[in-house]
Amino acid sequence: MPAGANTFSFAAVMLVTAMAPAMLAAMALAFDRQRGGTPALKWWSASLALEAVQLGALALSSWHFPTCFEAIHEGGQAMIAFLLLGGTLAFLGYRTYLRPLLFAVTVVFLGTSSCIAYPEVPLIVFLALRLGAVAAIGLAGILFWRRYRDSQQLAAIFCAGPLLIFATYLLAELLRVLLDPTMTSLDPTGDWRVILHTGLVLFCMICMVFAVQDDLHNAKASAEEKADSKSRLVTAIIENIPVGVCIFDANLQLVAFNRELSKLLGLPMELLERGISVRDLVRFNAERGEYGDVDVEQEVARRTAILLENLQFRMERLRPDGSMLEIRTRQLANGGYVMVYTDITETKKIEAALRKSEQRYALALKGANEGIWEWGDEINGVYISRRLREIVGIHGFGPTIASAEWYQRVHPEDLDVMKKLMSDHLRGKSEFYDHEYRIRGDDGQYRWVRLRGLGLRDEDGHVYRMSGSLSDVTERKAAEQELLRAKEAAELANRTKGEFLATMSHELRTPLNAIIGFSELIDQQVFGPVGHENYCDYIKNIHESGNHLLTIINDILDVSKAEAGMIDLYEEEVDLREVVASGLRLIGPRARENAVTLETDFAMPLALVQADQRRLKQILINLLSNAVKFTPSGGKILVKAWATPGEGAGFEVTDNGIGIAEEDQIRMLEPFTQVESGLSRKHDGTGLGLPLCRALIEIHDGWLELNSTLNEGTSIAVCLPVERISSKLVEAA
Repeated sequence: MPAGANTFSFAAVMLVTAMAPAMLAAMALAFDRQRGGTPALKWWSASLALEAVQLGALALSSWHFPTCFEAIHEGGQAMIAFLLLGGTLAFLGYRTYLRPLLFAVTVVFLGTSSCIAYPEVPLIVFLALRLGAVAAIGLAGILFWRRYRDSQQLAAIFCAGPLLIFATYLLAELLRVLLDPTMTSLDPTGDWRVILHTGLVLFCMICMVFAVQDDLHNAKASAEEKADSKSRLVTAIIENIPVGVCIFDANLQLVAFNRELSKLLGLPMELLERGISVRDLVRFNAERGEYGDVDVEQEVARRTAILLENLQFRMERLRPDGSMLEIRTRQLANGGYVMVYTDITETKKIEAALRKSEQRYALALKGANEGIWEWGDEINGVYISRRLREIVGIHGFGPTIASAEWYQRVHPEDLDVMKKLMSDHLRGKSEFYDHEYRIRGDDGQYRWVRLRGLGLRDEDGHVYRMSGSLSDVTERKAAEQELLRAKEAAELANRTKGEFLATMSHELRTPLNAIIGFSELIDQQVFGPVGHENYCDYIKNIHESGNHLLTIINDILDVSKAEAGMIDLYEEEVDLREVVASGLRLIGPRARENAVTLETDFAMPLALVQADQRRLKQILINLLSNAVKFTPSGGKILVKAWATPGEGAGFEVTDNGIGIAEEDQIRMLEPFTQVESGLSRKHDGTGLGLPLCRALIEIHDGWLELNSTLNEGTSIAVCLPVERISSKLVEAA
């Protein structure tokens, strides 16, 4: 066959062969577009397209540029290998190396394009291109093998095998050229190795495209499995949440629901399972009285219109059984609707109870005339309630007032104390804040208020919030001031009275002493006999009445002096036996006259006491006088005395007289008080004896103890403190 015919036939074969990678590239791109875009397919499509372009260029070179045949073949082969590796990297997720590969393809393409001017391929360039192609295809095969060797061994063999065979073929060709000097380069007029190269490329590409399809299939299956799992999870969640859920499509047909919906609304499951519409559902509820006594069709139209006219809404519905439902509706992106039904019966009960509690609290505060205040880190200033503003008289402010403005309203005399008490509470020095001070209202008038509060503290002890109440105590303060003024006036009057009586002691006693003295002289007829016997009786009456009046005046003056603090003590070491003996000598005649026995009992050893002896005698005589007065004939009076260092000292008068009722014992210690009884009205007295005794012993820092039983007797003890007992003991009698 002539050379020209052979050349034509080989070029024609290459052109026909080029159609295969071109068609496969088009199919790969269409598949890529169908799958939504896969970077690997784009790289591999570019590799197939480049294979078709290379075959066309080789055919053209065999006709017109035979010297460029080898350069086009080696350069195209390297670029195809690089693009094939790029697709593999993109498919397996190694996208970091795609830019360097694209740069290598560009360099090789520019070098190959220069073959028209420089058709000879240097050995170093030949080796670089061939080794690059071997490395790229071999690396692609290794990567595929590593990807599928554990999970899909068949896929690993199917994808990695052709690539490794192709790389081995290229390496063998390179070794033949290097080791066999007689081997010629490619024959542009008919070298079938070009066709073999194309076949290997196509075989590799087909395997990898199938790998992509298998991967996409697996990904789709995995996605479907995940979607199915997610759908089951969502279904399980919807079925187990404590709310009713139903979903309607754009035509308002029920497409999904949970069992809680049937339970909450009391709807039969068979009614829901057949996919009723919103209108049918509303009609069913209206016919069974869920919406009350309404026209069924009008209610269906009204509720359907509400659903269609609102993208989302919330409503509450009271069911005939008394339960309360909350209904939330939202339109979906596809035109459908999702409805959520929640039983809020308990929530409504809690809200009602809370409202009642708040009303009760507000009523209690209003009834107590108190307002509420609060400040904290999240409040700008001090929150004051409406009632508080009414109490203080603040009208020109909103719900809060600046702290500085509040301080300006506090009375200047109360401000420092108010700040100090507040600071003490903030620093933890007091458990509660409680203070009364004056504050000025908008009318310029000051009102007395009582401010109470408690601070909440964080972990560091910082008060971040504080609240409390404010009450109007103006009237109470005014009453306290009035009471204080009345008390001061009474005390002043009492002191004036005491001072007057104490001062009048000499003026009262002097004329009485004269009356008593002269009546005594006349009674004793010192200067001669009285002319008539009746005058002697009159003089005795005058003398006894004067003595009695002097005793009363002395008691009154002593009580007044005690109240005025004008009694002075003349203290000395006193033997209580002498005090008792002196009292018995004075009271003895009266006791014998009433047939009352007097006895003594001294606790030994007996120590001396530091006291005013005259006042102790006065106390004892008063006690003995009362005992004799209220003890009937044949009765007995016992006088005890004790003075033990470190234990105590005093004396006690005990009788078996008429006694004192328990409810009258406290009154007996009040001045001018007498217990009304049949016997007491038979005896005179002013009711000053016991109060005077208590006043005199209290001046000694002691105390008086009264114990009595009605109709059994009375015991009165006068006690001195331990500090008044001397270490000196009296001699035994």
